[in-house]
Amino acid sequence: MKYPFILLIMPLLMACQTKEQPDTISALTVDELAVEVTPSENREYSYTDKKTGYWYGRTHQDEPKDWFAGWNVDKRRIFSDYTLSVDGKLLSRKEAKVTVYPYGITRQWEEAQEKLLLVDHKELLNIAITDVKGDSLSITLNEKLLKNPVRQPDALYYTPAEAETKIIKVVPIQQQNVAFDGNTLKAAASSGGFLIAYGTEAHCDSLIESFRQEGQQLLNQRKDRMNRLITINNPLHTNLPQLDRSLAWLTLTTDELINERQGKGIYAGLPWFNEYWGRDMFIAMPGAALVSGQFECAKEIFTDFAKLQDRDPASATYGRVPNVANLSGVFYNTTDGTPRFVMQVEELLKYSGDQSFLKEIYPSVVLSIDQSIRNYTDEKGYLIHADADTWMDVKRDGIPGSPRGNRANDIQYVWYKQLLAGVHLAQLMKDEAHVNTWQTLADKLALNFEQDYCDKENILIYDHLNEDGTPDRQY
Repeated sequence: MKYPFILLIMPLLMACQTKEQPDTISALTVDELAVEVTPSENREYSYTDKKTGYWYGRTHQDEPKDWFAGWNVDKRRIFSDYTLSVDGKLLSRKEAKVTVYPYGITRQWEEAQEKLLLVDHKELLNIAITDVKGDSLSITLNEKLLKNPVRQPDALYYTPAEAETKIIKVVPIQQQNVAFDGNTLKAAASSGGFLIAYGTEAHCDSLIESFRQEGQQLLNQRKDRMNRLITINNPLHTNLPQLDRSLAWLTLTTDELINERQGKGIYAGLPWFNEYWGRDMFIAMPGAALVSGQFECAKEIFTDFAKLQDRDPASATYGRVPNVANLSGVFYNTTDGTPRFVMQVEELLKYSGDQSFLKEIYPSVVLSIDQSIRNYTDEKGYLIHADADTWMDVKRDGIPGSPRGNRANDIQYVWYKQLLAGVHLAQLMKDEAHVNTWQTLADKLALNFEQDYCDKENILIYDHLNEDGTPDRQY
């Protein structure tokens, strides 16, 4: 069993306004969402690049202790952390005044100010250092996950131990020669800080050159994207200022999970689950993309995930969308991910009112329902599944921790909702044959469920039916 960072986001709240409030209210911007963090709190934070990378750390921690501390790209840990110095004096995070924004983190010392910022869709870290009271800046990377340091007149290179075909390149933001003390890279105070790029050497050079030419524009584009999300797409207002701030943060941190690995999708969570889980993705879909009006984004997610649908007629999971999609492969070992896929296709149409997308996605809907009927349903219309193919999917040594085979109650519910969603979509497509077939099965399923799962005398619903058809009442 796993508990993702975000499973379900509340639906759109109606704006409420008291007489004391003005007729118009300015939406909060990302700069107004700043949160100051004290050393005693030492809070976790994370940022994604909206592609395949993220940075995860703690606000006031000098030494990395968390497994996923630092920069992670394509599910590989690139390096765990860095320290900064001015004129050789360590800038200890425990002594910093820290402010966290949705787009980056700021640390302030007497000697300098640091801003750690990522860039959308680029494997690049920007460690900007300003207000320097000194002549030189230094950066030292924690070498726990690094090897093969190479010192050049203008850069420091490393090979990540978990990505040996790539390198990272550390340079000053302003191009200049550097000095070294061991593997500590030192630049002039006027350098503006440091850039760290990841990839092949040519790719790193391209990223660095691009940032040096248009870095501020790239950072502004990222900030503008976030501002649009909370001021235009989803400008929520209540009569509680702290609630407004929380809702804006919730919108942005949810959007942080929408990335582009194996197509566009929604991570199940950070830092542990930076991969696509079908069940989690479509539970999160309303809050992550629909409430905020990101309909084109939602369409891309559906289209890209449909490409991963099992289309092999000889496969035991023919017609299913994945349970998990990551760099290790695509796995179909869940029953409820596919119903939720279809349910959210219908939700997209309800939110957007745009039926043009249906023609494109409808074949995947038909395949998912028809193959479930053909391969996974019993004589009563129930959807059959293995012991660990529900949300209670933990296994130890191959043995399910919470066996619920072969007909869990929640699976029958989402199957019923999938059929009804399919009926609605078939009606819009004027596919009367499927309207009749799916509606008939949905009616049959509902009638049988009431008879087989509902213990009206004891006012309970059985968790699941066993393979022999007996109801299971274990907790």
